[in-house]
Amino acid sequence: MNRSGDSPASWSPSVTGGDPPVPRNAMGNSAVVIGVMAVVACCLPIGGLLLSVLAIVFGIRGYRLHRRGVATNPGRSVTGMVLGFFTLPVTGLNAALLGFFPEGYGDAVEWLVSWW
Repeated sequence: MNRSGDSPASWSPSVTGGDPPVPRNAMGNSAVVIGVMAVVACCLPIGGLLLSVLAIVFGIRGYRLHRRGVATNPGRSVTGMVLGFFTLPVTGLNAALLGFFPEGYGDAVEWLVSWW
């Protein structure tokens, strides 16, 4: 009755029966949701930075739970980490451009066109 993906790998039927332990997938699920929010918010320097770091942290914690056999969703944890690692430099570049051109991206485009 124990199919792959139904319960954590550490569960085995006992003599007394009982239900398998409930997998703790909240960290991996949170990593994906926050990673997607970080992709959307990467144009906002503070919000994108905060969400990127949170996606990385939740992804690492979710993957560690999977390695211990408590969680069953390593793919979501890794996806959240990848999205966080992707949006971190994009948010940093955005913050650097906004710091260098405080009037907005219009000045950055004009500077690039005049330089080219």
